[in-house]
Amino acid sequence: MATSTIEARCNARPTRLAYIVPTPDRALIFSVIARATSLWGGVFSPIVILDNTTRQARGVHYAPPLDEPYLETQSNLLKAFDPDLLINYGGGNLPPALQIFQHRTFPAGRLDWNPWGQGGQVQSYFVDVWPVLDELWDKEFKGIVNPRLKIKFLGKAKSESSLLLAARFGMHSNDDSYEFIANNFGAETLDYDGEFRTAHWPPDFQTLLGLTAIHCRPTRQRLHSHSFFLLNPEDPFDVVDYWNLRASGMFLLPLTMQDYTEFQNIIRDFGAAAAYPVNGTITNHVVLIKAPSILDEEQETVANWIAANGLVTNISRMGWVPRYRMNYYGVGNELEIDAIRGFESNAVGILEDGYGKLQGPKPVFLTNEHHYQHWSMDLSFYSYGNDKASYRLPWLNSGCDALVARKIGMDFEMDAAHVSREGIVAQQNGADGDIRIQPITAVDAIQAFLEGKGVEYTGTSSPGLALARIVEMLGNLRRCAMFQNSAIRSLLDELATGGRRVAREVLGSVKKSRPGR
Repeated sequence: MATSTIEARCNARPTRLAYIVPTPDRALIFSVIARATSLWGGVFSPIVILDNTTRQARGVHYAPPLDEPYLETQSNLLKAFDPDLLINYGGGNLPPALQIFQHRTFPAGRLDWNPWGQGGQVQSYFVDVWPVLDELWDKEFKGIVNPRLKIKFLGKAKSESSLLLAARFGMHSNDDSYEFIANNFGAETLDYDGEFRTAHWPPDFQTLLGLTAIHCRPTRQRLHSHSFFLLNPEDPFDVVDYWNLRASGMFLLPLTMQDYTEFQNIIRDFGAAAAYPVNGTITNHVVLIKAPSILDEEQETVANWIAANGLVTNISRMGWVPRYRMNYYGVGNELEIDAIRGFESNAVGILEDGYGKLQGPKPVFLTNEHHYQHWSMDLSFYSYGNDKASYRLPWLNSGCDALVARKIGMDFEMDAAHVSREGIVAQQNGADGDIRIQPITAVDAIQAFLEGKGVEYTGTSSPGLALARIVEMLGNLRRCAMFQNSAIRSLLDELATGGRRVAREVLGSVKKSRPGR
């Protein structure tokens, strides 16, 4: 019986959901915000509105040739976030531009379930914020007269009166949740008034949405890490753009044309926090981004007012919401989103004929009482002693996702493992960090990829068999001269995860990395 060793870098984190809303319906958006507020890590989940017929896109950057199909931008957004699952609040299939995610899409009704059958209590399918709060109470509030952590929330009626306030501070769908927070954590009602607007940044309290992000460590944006976001507070598309930008890891301060002049102290403090050194010669600075409905002239008015009052030393402007995965100018993507980091560790397993299991980390606040709530684990595999193993598979391919679901964890539907942009994601439940593994070979991966493209794999051709023999004689594909070029290897790695490269850049990189230069 052949044995081999497998190692994986593991990251236990909340399941990243993407919410699909058919129309810009206020009630639906409030429902999504309330759901996200109640879930662990819910603030990092993007929202996509499918119907853009009422969307106002104003400014020179929405005119040809800079404009692009709306649903194409939403597809790029989803690719950037790489959600584990899409939750569809509408009926039917996704539109063609988003079909690549159809096999990961489930109806909104699946967010709740009753694992005990008839007569049992309905609960959240995914880990909600209440186990996190139990741990927080034990560590920060139990037996402490004056806790160092302050929690404030907008009243339910106030939250439901404004899309922006709900998206900024969070909301719950029932009064019991507010009472629980107030009674157990001494949470106070937040007054969004003149005193709040003249306060300093950052505030000295935690919001409901802030509580959902405990034990989540997003990576700060490399570009545009701190931004003022000028928007119409009641435009659904503007508010959803605000939500998604913040979900990407950007520090955002929302401003409106109605009250931006009242935020002088906050604007000054925020701009100062944005001015940190990137390296020895470059200092980061704050960016003023306008939402689609805002006129160019309105953005200019706000920028001039900030400059005239000396609130920010350096500020630049963007004419549109930063785009995801576009590489527009051959420099780099405007926004890059890395996976949320939760609980990380290295796991090692001994496989017999490719079969075995790994013990990964698990969220520390989960106990056996939370057996039926689900979370995710990122896996980056390294195999030793098995040259045929292949755990790096093409991304966003339904065939490869189906293969991984059969081989890793061996679950199905919402519990199924899938291929991520960086590796493999296993879906876990409760406090169980065990991951069962079956062997995946290169032939398995190729066959699955072809099935995902609608091509039936019947066998390897004669040239393919010859290539396989050559590779076997070399011992490793990367021992071929072509693959010793670092630029070619980098290009293949990036294309394998759905990235794009400008042809001129690739050619220049290959030339620079040639031996003898």
